Amino acid sequence: MAQELEQIQLMFSDLCKHSILREKLSENYLDNALQLQDEIRRFKIRESLNTQNLETKIKLLQETLTNRNKEFSEYEGVQRNNEHLLSLLEKYDDKVTELQTELDLRNLKLEQLEGKEK
Repeated sequence: MAQELEQIQLMFSDLCKHSILREKLSENYLDNALQLQDEIRRFKIRESLNTQNLETKIKLLQETLTNRNKEFSEYEGVQRNNEHLLSLLEKYDDKVTELQTELDLRNLKLEQLEGKEK
């Protein structure tokens, strides 16, 4: 009888240890998930700000070039320079589109990962 009681106490002790370990692992998992969510939120904010910044720069450059073209349209050299600057603006615009596409893909992947976590 004493031996059975001792075995039961050992089993209970092992179960308690296992339960405590699982609780700690669950807490770590939850902390990690919360940190990831926070990082995702900060990443989305940074990407949005970068996109807005690039779009603002492009608009300002386009306005500047449009005004320059109006003022100096008689000078061929200026016109060529402006065309070159416009092509650079198109490249910037393509880059903004590329960044936005990457952001959308990352958001989709993050949503998929978040769906798997649940």
